[in-house]
Amino acid sequence: MKSFDKKNVLITGAATGIGRLMSLMLADEKANLALVDINMKMLAKTQSDCAAKGVKAEVYSCDISDKKDIEGLVKKAMKDFGHIDLLINNAGIVAGKWIHEYDFDDIKKTMSVNFIGGAYLTRLILPDMMKRNEGHIVNIASAMGLVGMPRMGEYVASKYAIVGFTDTLRMELKKGGYSGVKTLCVCPAGIDTGMFPGYKSPFLTPLLKPETVARGTLKSIKKNSTYFKIPLIVKLIPSMKLFPAPVQDAIARMTGLLSSMDHFKGKK
Repeated sequence: MKSFDKKNVLITGAATGIGRLMSLMLADEKANLALVDINMKMLAKTQSDCAAKGVKAEVYSCDISDKKDIEGLVKKAMKDFGHIDLLINNAGIVAGKWIHEYDFDDIKKTMSVNFIGGAYLTRLILPDMMKRNEGHIVNIASAMGLVGMPRMGEYVASKYAIVGFTDTLRMELKKGGYSGVKTLCVCPAGIDTGMFPGYKSPFLTPLLKPETVARGTLKSIKKNSTYFKIPLIVKLIPSMKLFPAPVQDAIARMTGLLSSMDHFKGKK
């Protein structure tokens, strides 16, 4: 996708963070926007700021963990836009508890919002892209979809799921001959959006500026990249898996990864 001009983009989690930033950047490039979030007050602000740039911007209230809400969203968006050229699955939450402290709902909610909702939304929009052999699916994962981290079990699991899902989708599209439908998996280190208060960045992975991740994601879409991993050290994580587990754990301890979430101030 070399240009976003006149492309129809559906983006979840568009009210705040990198979702809002990507929406504004896409509006600058004259994309038509289907903005999705559960926080309608903040989403209305994103809509007005995008519309002020002279583009079509529609808002949709959706609990991305709810099957009926997702189905209703797709029905409305397809009616309003005709088709979706670019889907960005960006919505995400975190509980941030030790595994032995989780409630069932902590695990269920995080998996539903971070992975299942986006996977089902992809399933509903994908057939039309395949029919046209044109489109782009972008899934916002995390560096924590490549490596474990204490006090992040449910979040790590959801991001690992996104990475595996996106890889499988890419393989299926290639196997089926749908060369015009592209995928991108985004794996940034920690982002300074306020989602992880008390988080301490490991060595060589400073908190990233949201603008850097948002702009890098859109550039990666234009380049038809398979992955966008930032910073550089994130690209090296898969090679670390070649070491025995005790060595991996030692590296995690030395870099501060094991203690990054020790002072996380999550919701009670």
